[in-house]
Amino acid sequence: MFIVIEGIDGTGKATQLSLLKERFTALGSRVDTYDFPAYDSFIGKELGKLLAGHDKDINAQSLPGKLMAMLFSLDRMQFVERIKTSIASGHIVISNRYSLSNATFQSIRSGEDISSWVYEMEHSALGLPKPDLYIILKGSITSSHENVGSKGKRNYVDGHDVYEQDLALLKKAQEMYCTLDTGGVPKAIIDCMIGDKFKAKDDIADEITKHIDQASADKKNLVQKSCIREHIQKCISARILDVDEVAEYVEALPAEQLNALKMLAKDLQESETGRMIGVLQSANVSSSNTVVSNYLFACSNAKRYISLMFETTHEIKKAAIKEYCTRLNATQDSVVPMDRYFRQVIGE
Repeated sequence: MFIVIEGIDGTGKATQLSLLKERFTALGSRVDTYDFPAYDSFIGKELGKLLAGHDKDINAQSLPGKLMAMLFSLDRMQFVERIKTSIASGHIVISNRYSLSNATFQSIRSGEDISSWVYEMEHSALGLPKPDLYIILKGSITSSHENVGSKGKRNYVDGHDVYEQDLALLKKAQEMYCTLDTGGVPKAIIDCMIGDKFKAKDDIADEITKHIDQASADKKNLVQKSCIREHIQKCISARILDVDEVAEYVEALPAEQLNALKMLAKDLQESETGRMIGVLQSANVSSSNTVVSNYLFACSNAKRYISLMFETTHEIKKAAIKEYCTRLNATQDSVVPMDRYFRQVIGE
């Protein structure tokens, strides 16, 4: 699962990331964490200079919103392979800030909602994986501003950066975090305040954990409603493995199962694994039933050929991989992630 903690500075994002990591690690999960902007990185250092505002003419406030959005995206791009590996390895991934921060702050600075443009750039053009859940921490503008001031010197600025100095910008940002489109990613808003005081950090962590558990349960319920395991087995047993035959099979499905399959299909299609599978990507502009047909076609064929790749001879494994890639118009890199998809989502 890929979780992102968002919110204006001073709302406790770093603290909650640390607490979440401790909780998941204690349960036996492997957890990888990321923190953006990565101020120690090559691009992060340049972003730090712009945010510090030492140059009064060229800084994070003076440069155009879309240009700043590109720089923040490039900062994450430095870690894209590492993030993909974390996800593909089945680790829990937690990030302090991600695409939603970029969409929020640069929409405000651009004077218009550029969130769709930001998500297209980050997830389509640059191939950054989509999160499974955004957790938005909502605090008091005054208290959050004071919390940042109490941090003292940081690795890119002493005190507040040019965004943090602008209380009107922070107020707009907090409002927009709660209302801006997230590009199809579920979000949970956590009110961190009781009156004018921050809640106890462990109480906030409890609320976050509940939302994460709910998101995980929602996915399990979706799998159950879709009857995906049953459909895959039927397609394999009846040798319904050509996409046109799968499309006919899909047409006869009950509405509840079809709707659940549409959501699962969209989720896989937009994931890093899905982007390696050509038959899923070819359905991008097709009808929703075509997307479901391609999804079930991909799952059925993947299940059929992946099972041949393990505990078998080298020759059979090689032939199975070749057939898998041919039928799904996929890269060999998708074999292991697709196997994990079955184990984690399909439950096999």
